[in-house]
Amino acid sequence: MSENSYLRKIVLFFLLMLFIQKSNSQVSGYILDAENDYPLTGVNIIASNGNFAITDIQGKFSINKDTGIDTLSITYIGYKSIKQIVTPRDSILIIRLQSASYALKTAIITSYQSSQNILSVPGSINVISSGDIQMEHPLNIAPLLNKIPGIYMHSGALNTNRIVIRGFGSRSPYSSNRIKAYFDDIPLTTGDGQTVIEDIDLSNIGSVEIIKGPTSSIYGSGLGGTINYKSKNLFYNHHLMDINTQIGSFGMVKYNIIGGLGKDNFYINTNFSNLQREGYRENSRFNRNSAVLLTGFRNTKVTGKLLLNYIDLKAFIPSSLNENTYINNPSSAAGNWLAVKGYEKYKKLHTGMGLIFNINPNLFNFTTLYGSMFDSYETRPFNILSESSVAGGFRSRFMYLQTSTRFISKYIIGGELFTENYNWKTYQTISGVQGSILSNNAEKRHHLNVFGQYDLTIKDQTLISIGINFNQTLYLLDDKYYSDSIDQSADFTFRPIISPRIAANYSFHKNLAVFASLSHGFSNPSVEETLYPDGAINPQIKPEQGYNIEFGSRGSVFENHILYDISVYSAFVKDLIVPMRLDEDQFIGLNAGKTIHRGFESSFKVSVLPEDSDDDIIISCLYSLSDIRFREFIKDTLNYANKKLPGIPRQILNTSVFWRHREAFYGIINYSFTGKMFVDDANTLAVKSYNLVNISVGYKRNFNNFSLHIFAGVQNVLNEHYASMILVNALPSGNNAPRYYYPGDPRNYYAGINLSWKKPGKYQL
Repeated sequence: MSENSYLRKIVLFFLLMLFIQKSNSQVSGYILDAENDYPLTGVNIIASNGNFAITDIQGKFSINKDTGIDTLSITYIGYKSIKQIVTPRDSILIIRLQSASYALKTAIITSYQSSQNILSVPGSINVISSGDIQMEHPLNIAPLLNKIPGIYMHSGALNTNRIVIRGFGSRSPYSSNRIKAYFDDIPLTTGDGQTVIEDIDLSNIGSVEIIKGPTSSIYGSGLGGTINYKSKNLFYNHHLMDINTQIGSFGMVKYNIIGGLGKDNFYINTNFSNLQREGYRENSRFNRNSAVLLTGFRNTKVTGKLLLNYIDLKAFIPSSLNENTYINNPSSAAGNWLAVKGYEKYKKLHTGMGLIFNINPNLFNFTTLYGSMFDSYETRPFNILSESSVAGGFRSRFMYLQTSTRFISKYIIGGELFTENYNWKTYQTISGVQGSILSNNAEKRHHLNVFGQYDLTIKDQTLISIGINFNQTLYLLDDKYYSDSIDQSADFTFRPIISPRIAANYSFHKNLAVFASLSHGFSNPSVEETLYPDGAINPQIKPEQGYNIEFGSRGSVFENHILYDISVYSAFVKDLIVPMRLDEDQFIGLNAGKTIHRGFESSFKVSVLPEDSDDDIIISCLYSLSDIRFREFIKDTLNYANKKLPGIPRQILNTSVFWRHREAFYGIINYSFTGKMFVDDANTLAVKSYNLVNISVGYKRNFNNFSLHIFAGVQNVLNEHYASMILVNALPSGNNAPRYYYPGDPRNYYAGINLSWKKPGKYQL
């Protein structure tokens, strides 16, 4: 063998030894949530040799072993502190932390720009977990949202809903506005602020995070708050098949099929679901098909996720009832809607790709590119409406971390650009058959948000957060109806809005924290509010704006067997947009007043039995009290100052008892009280309070890689007659009384079965 060959071998040997020495000079790893393998950011790790590290956005850490390491001391708010023994052979560790609260699992929040434990969040936020969804078996999100203090979701039908958060959005006629909603950072809110989240099938959802109060410093328009849907956390190197079937009263049939295939650095997941229901009322048949494709990939520098969500829906519309019909014949439909067999049908597609770039150990970029399409046709007694839209944009933010033994600093800067082309036409209706065209319009909507945020954590106890958002909104109206020889095309640009936020959280114990925040918010007007009845753009309309201040505390006490979350808030809003109803389908928006929103919200969960018991019994109690009034509001020369805003229950109480035996048999009894609501601005008429009782039971059993889940339930056990939704400020039509009421379902039943196969995976590096 030649000297050159020997020389190459010697060089390669020394290089290999250097590599081994370097790889053994560090101990690295990932720290994960033990419940769902979610990476934990900002975990403190102190080695026995004095070296220190903080986990990054992927839960990763590295510590030098220059003087040897025997143990790692690991601490994180809301989790049990541990000491991890390190052996000389250890170079990569996978460490899972257990929640410090036995009664209630600690949630990881991502809605405030970066992942953090809920105990360190400086604001009001609630989480609906996948476990809540699996135990409750709801057909849409309404029953779960109505268990959250400060939120009330009117539900007239599966396709007719209105979400009210702390009084914001109560005056919207048939849909939700004044809030924002996202599905994995893909906007579900249209360019004019209308939000429909109830047509997202819950079998696709891993968790739901709800921020209450203005979130404009983060998300732009949205005085009421933001609802973030998170897709299920699918593990790499993991295969699954899931079949679920559910039947119930009023012809309800639901099924979904889920299949997933995962490799070390890639996974793909599909979910097809169908929901059919004849409905309790006349003309209320409902049919929805949905399909979701979710794929992900990762390497050392980039993690990506692609989501496609398709919805095909046809739902008939029974509409609202007057008082006499509501009391005596609640199962009937409104006569004019029944005569034309009014319905809506639409197809939606939401798609988006989310990317996380690990630029270096301290610098990350989160970018989401998204698009959506919508095509709708609605037959109504007064006309036929055809709508279509194409929207797209991106949201991107950079996060830079600075860490030391005493401080963690997060610098976040980013922006969001959203554009939407919306087209709508109206036609004459001849007994439900399309006639000649009445209008043809197109509107382009553009939103630009630029935001920045600085978070400072001191000694793992105090978090101070400062944020600001710049928003610019532009509407471009194109009148395409040429038959009337009147061109009402126009451009309208709202003045730029700057929304600041400052908040703080102090943890005076590892399981107890207090918080306070002051934030600015705004909401842009909807299409109906930006136009005059003749179709011309309203140049006088302005966004609503306001400030919100709140204080609260959350934590667990008595050896983590009681978890609580309480808060008080006050919000002051000016330029209140009042949708003045001119006819059944005609509105005009006016900046006509000011409102004040004040309230108290609380939730308590108590684990009754000791931790080593074969059974779990958890008692929950959630209560909210609100006082939401006009400060200034004059309509038709009448002064409504100090009147309560309609459509908002003053009190909501929700209590439940959950029992589980050996993680197999379980049962839930839920009682809710909803206080009376006024239905008009003058407070002359109110719907009475009502009580609902629901019961569900189930059995879950695991057989190696297979699992079986059988469940059944009864809703509205007491057969309460109540209004599940009201139409605020309804006007009489001709000689007919105003139609304020949507009757809720009477007592009804459901049952179902779920079969699942999962091949256990493991967290791959």
